[in-house]
Amino acid sequence: STDTTWVVERVSTGILQCASADDAANTTAPHAWRFSSHTVIRARRIAGLERMFDADPELAALTADLMEEVRQLRQRLASR
Repeated sequence: STDTTWVVERVSTGILQCASADDAANTTAPHAWRFSSHTVIRARRIAGLERMFDADPELAALTADLMEEVRQLRQRLASR
């Protein structure tokens, strides 16, 4: 599992977003943060990319976003 330090670093740099108010990362303790299921899936993908390819966090986040966009485009094409 992904440790708290990893999550705190990614939230503080804006790679991950809390599901609550935009300033949740600044006003609440990490143990009180809440994340959407989409963000959890994205975090797992980012962590995997960082681990597998020793990727920079920002590059891993960009790659995860592009992977999600490709998945969505393929779904749209398949539904035509």
